[in-house]
Amino acid sequence: MKTSLAKAGILIIILLFSATAKTQVDATHSASDTLTYHLVYVTHNKSCYNYDIQITNKYNEITTNYLVGYGLQHFYYDPSCMTEKDFESYQTPQYTDILIVVYSKNLGREILHENNLGGFFTWVEGTKKDPLRIEVCDCPSHDYGDPVWVLSHELAHFALYYLGFEREVFEGWVHYNQSIYYTYCQEGDYTDSHCPPIFAKLETSNYDYSVMNIPSEAYGVKPPQKKFATEPVVEKTKKTVENKQKTSDKTKQKTTFDYKKATLKKQPIINSKIDSTKAGVYTAQEALYSLNFKNEKAKKEIEKAWTALWWTKKYLKNAETTQKEGENFVSKLKYKEAYYKYHYSLERANKIDKYLVEITDNIKKAKSLEK
Repeated sequence: MKTSLAKAGILIIILLFSATAKTQVDATHSASDTLTYHLVYVTHNKSCYNYDIQITNKYNEITTNYLVGYGLQHFYYDPSCMTEKDFESYQTPQYTDILIVVYSKNLGREILHENNLGGFFTWVEGTKKDPLRIEVCDCPSHDYGDPVWVLSHELAHFALYYLGFEREVFEGWVHYNQSIYYTYCQEGDYTDSHCPPIFAKLETSNYDYSVMNIPSEAYGVKPPQKKFATEPVVEKTKKTVENKQKTSDKTKQKTTFDYKKATLKKQPIINSKIDSTKAGVYTAQEALYSLNFKNEKAKKEIEKAWTALWWTKKYLKNAETTQKEGENFVSKLKYKEAYYKYHYSLERANKIDKYLVEITDNIKKAKSLEK
C-alpha cells in the first residue's frame, strides 16, 4: 500500500487567536518512524461508488488537516473505501499508530447509534501490536451532531493523549467542550456566547468546517520522538521478548484506566443530576398546564414552550434508561460498560438544561405579550 505525505500549506484558523497555524510534514521521515494513520470508510453498498470514494477522501483530508493544527508531523496510508464484507478481512498496515474507521450512514446507525455511541476513541487498548482506534459515522444526528464535529471530537482525544496530557485534559477538556456543544450550539445556531470558544474553522480544498478548537496549552508541545503504538514485527530472542513484556506490564500499570473508580465517582453525579433535572421538567410542565392566554402571539410562545418540554421529556427518558442500564452493569461488576452508560446518561441529562431555559423565557415573553 502506498504511503502519502500529509498535504502542506493548509491553514487552520483558530477562533480564539488571530494567527493561523501551519505545519509542514518533514519529507525525510517515513511511516516507520513517524506518527502514521490509516483511514477506512466502510460502506453498506455492494461496492464503493463514486460518492463513497469522495466521502473517503473528504474525511482523510479533514483528519490530516486537523492533526496539522496540533502541530503533529505525520504520514497516512492512502485512505481506503471498502464494503462491510471486505472490512471483515481487513489487516491494518504494519506501521499504523491509529486506525480511523468511518461507517456509512446505514452501518453507523446500526453499529454505533443503536449502542448509544456517536463515536469513540480507544486509548486503553493501544499496544505495540494493535493500533489505537477511532470509529465514527457519516450520519448527521440530532442526538450526536454533525459527523465532522464528532470526528474532530475523537481526534482531539487522540491528539491530546498522544502529546502526553493527563486524562483530565484528553478526556475531561474534550467532554467539557462537548457538553457546551450539546447545550448551546448543536442546532446550527452558533450565536450564543458559549459557542465561539469551542469552535475552530478548518479549511479543506472544497469546504470550511466547524471543528473542535485546540487548547492553547497544546501549542508548541513537543510530541514523542518514537513511534507511538506499533513497531515492525520481527523475530526476537526469548530474553528480548521477556524484557519487552516486563516493560509493557509496568506501562500498563501506569496507563490503564480505572473504570471501577471512575464509574463509582460518576454514579452519584448522574443520580443527582437526573433527580434535579426531573424535578425541573415536571415543574415546567405544571407551569404550562396552569397557563391560559388569549393573545395570539402569547399563545405561539406557549406552543414553543410545549415543544421544548417534549424535548426535555425525550432526553430525560434517554437519561433514565441508560442510568438504569449502568446500575445493572455495576451490580454485575462490569464497570467499563457501566462507565459508558453513565457517561451517555449524563450527556442526555445535560441537554435538558437548554430547553428548561427556553421554557422559562417563552413563559416570560408570553406573559409580557398578554398584558
